[in-house]
Amino acid sequence: VEPVQVQGQPDLLEHVVRNLLENAERYAKESVAVSLVANERHAILTIDDDGPGIPEEKRQLVLRRFVRIDESRERGRGGTGLGPAMAHEIIELHDGELEIVDAPSGGARMRVLLPLS
Repeated sequence: VEPVQVQGQPDLLEHVVRNLLENAERYAKESVAVSLVANERHAILTIDDDGPGIPEEKRQLVLRRFVRIDESRERGRGGTGLGPAMAHEIIELHDGELEIVDAPSGGARMRVLLPLS
């Protein structure tokens, strides 16, 4: 983790981080990895878990409110289908992006890109 500075509403950005970390923890088998770096234009927060992952064809769906990709599993873990969708909305309000890809550990990787201030 390296220090970065972005411009935005601290409470909302804190909500994004908390939300994505809780989601990763909910689905992780054993571990969650977090990194924070910067390139020339963006702060890049990456959260990886080693859980079941999110199938590529369903990645855009989880960015919509109340969408659960596996109804029965989600209920048992306490999810509402709001987490990634709310994070996505907040990130977009800050002119950022939320990318969902495969994590090297086999689970999901949530990558947040926010413009540097």
